[in-house]
Amino acid sequence: MRAADAIRWFRQDAFDTERPHLWSDDEALRYLADARAAFVADIGGIMETGGDLGALPVYKGEARVPISPLVKKILRAQLDGERAPLALRHISHLSHIPQDRSPPGTPRFLITGADTGAIRLSPTPDKDYGLTLALRRLPLFPIRELDDEVAEVEEAHIPALIAHMKQQAYSRPDADGYDPNRARTAQVEYHEQMLAARAARERLNWRPARVAYGGL
Repeated sequence: MRAADAIRWFRQDAFDTERPHLWSDDEALRYLADARAAFVADIGGIMETGGDLGALPVYKGEARVPISPLVKKILRAQLDGERAPLALRHISHLSHIPQDRSPPGTPRFLITGADTGAIRLSPTPDKDYGLTLALRRLPLFPIRELDDEVAEVEEAHIPALIAHMKQQAYSRPDADGYDPNRARTAQVEYHEQMLAARAARERLNWRPARVAYGGL
């Protein structure tokens, strides 16, 4: 769906079809972009393995590996050519901070939270590697123009974005459309639809647990 079509939907729901509009196209575009980012973040992010953000070069002697701010969570990490995945650790769970000057070797740990805009490998890589991540991320493609696509969100979830847009629009205290009651109603509407989308994803990703029976 194009941004223009989503904004037309928003204006119909918000009784803003007459000109001049209560909310300009620039405001509506900003509401739409914010709504998509919030929805994707609230349902846990977009799953991706490798791709533009998850296939990273690792260089000999460089423990820090730059990573996109769009990455929300790393689920799995593996060095190309290595059989075992890297163990994922947050810096807060470590007893000490790994030093860049530690003896080099094949990295066994991927550490998050130690650096802004980067992950850290330990030990420091002893050679160049390729690193593949399975991750959850925010949308790659911005929404800035009316002709932009509302990419990476299924059309079935557009009503949730419209509800979030209405919540933002009705919440602006300096706008003619300010209406706290409608803002609260839109917030509830968004929350219900977001939770339904999150539950649907969890059902899709659910796998039965393996149970080992010891026998009699």
